[in-house]
Amino acid sequence: MTKVLEFSVRTSAEKSLDQVLHSVEKALNLTFTEGEFEEGPAYIAKSLGMSIGLFRWGEDYLLETRIEDPRFLEAAEENPLEVARISETVADVLTVLGPSPWRVTTDTDHVKDREVGDKLDRQFTDDAGPPPWAEYV
Repeated sequence: MTKVLEFSVRTSAEKSLDQVLHSVEKALNLTFTEGEFEEGPAYIAKSLGMSIGLFRWGEDYLLETRIEDPRFLEAAEENPLEVARISETVADVLTVLGPSPWRVTTDTDHVKDREVGDKLDRQFTDDAGPPPWAEYV
């Protein structure tokens, strides 16, 4: 069985993204660069076969991982991947070494995240339906 790491943590977006970025880089000893994560703008770092994305979503900043190195996916063809979820540990490290409290992303957060995504989809697509004034024409 091939093991991979995964985490999803968040903190309130009370501070600026630059402040949060600096504290995360320092705490995790990583350097982030501007890029895309899950098809959206984010700061990206790579470590331990993972892509780590830091981005604002709704009222929070999220720090999440995805498998980056394709060799993990190739290995999964022969042996199933076992995901080691380390969110609690990462949240504790960031809270102790940084200026803001971090927490594990919960199922309730995922529901709110989908609502934010749905709102953005409606805002940037033509599928939003007729304009509100259409009923008066």
